Order: sequence, then C-alpha cells, then structure tokens
Amino acid sequence: MDGDRRGAARGAPGMAKDLLRAGAWIVVEGTASHIKRNHPDGAARGGRVPPAVWGAVAFGMQIAVGGAVPLTRLRALAASAAAGASGWLMFGSVLRFYRQSTTIDPLTLRPESLVDSGPNRLTRNPMYLGIAGTLLAHAIARGSVRALVPVALFVVVIDRLQIAPEESAMRERFGAEYDRYVERTPRWLGLRSLRARL
Repeated sequence: MDGDRRGAARGAPGMAKDLLRAGAWIVVEGTASHIKRNHPDGAARGGRVPPAVWGAVAFGMQIAVGGAVPLTRLRALAASAAAGASGWLMFGSVLRFYRQSTTIDPLTLRPESLVDSGPNRLTRNPMYLGIAGTLLAHAIARGSVRALVPVALFVVVIDRLQIAPEESAMRERFGAEYDRYVERTPRWLGLRSLRARL
C-alpha cells in the first residue's frame, strides 16, 4: 500500500507543479498583488480597487447589517444552488483565461486574447457575476433582506468603476470582434444568455 502511494506521488509531480503554478497565477492576477503604478510594458494601472476587495467589503457589510435567522432546508438548497452556479462561473472562466494565456489581473487593462467560450458565452463578466452570486448565496443563507443591499452595491460599483474601463480597453484592442461579442453576450445576464445555452 505504501509503495503504491509512493509510486502515485512520484507520478504526480507534473500535475502538482501545474496546480501550484495555476494557483499562484490566480492569486497574483486576481488580487493584483503585484500592483505597480505602471506596468513594465507601459500599461497604466491606475488606482482602482481590485474587485476581490470590493467583494470582501460587501461580505463584511452583509455580516455588519445583521438580521440572520436560523437556516431552513429550502434556503440551504437555494444558497447551495447559487453558490454552485457562482463557483462554476468564476472557476470555469478563470480556467479559460489561463488556457488562453490572458490575464485576469483586474487592474492591468491589457488583454492578450478575447475569451468568449465557456461561462463567457453566457455573460461578459462571469467572474464578477460569480462574486455577486456568492454574495447572494450568503444573503439567502442568512435569510436577511438587508444582506441583499451589499450585493446590489457590489454590482453597481463593479459595473461603473471596473467593467466600463475594461470594456473600453477590450474595444480598443479587439475592435469589431469585440463589438460582435457584445452583440451576442450580455454584460451580466439576459435573454441572450439563454440563447447561448441552446
């Protein structure tokens, strides 16, 4: 048995290295922990707050507003469904970005490629929608209507402060290709999302 485990461990170094590399990439890119005023290649990074920080602030606000009630089976199922869908949106999109070697760094507006497959077929912003969905799942689990307010605030802040500059950068970089993507895929969710699934 021990020999089998050692053999399996020896056969997995490549996979382990890939997972560590992907994990490090997600942390560095997604949190913009390598933030500088100017990117080495000259791309302005600005002073925007990373979306993950806005999500953490909204989560803290949900706790601060209180109003949690005992969890029921129905709310547990609804919260689990929202959390599962949100996880698929976020991690499915991150995987696509990783495979296409394009950045998920929310502060460097220098996309290397246009990702329009996987979750990005349903929404142009699956990572942000996933964060909002996770916050929604938490509000459902708490059973607090007040906990929905930070979800709405997160969506408004991200829509205005993060998505608008990203879309300008995408349009400048990809031109007509990006315009066609905008025509067939909504910014958040909509009827076009349903058509993409059919």
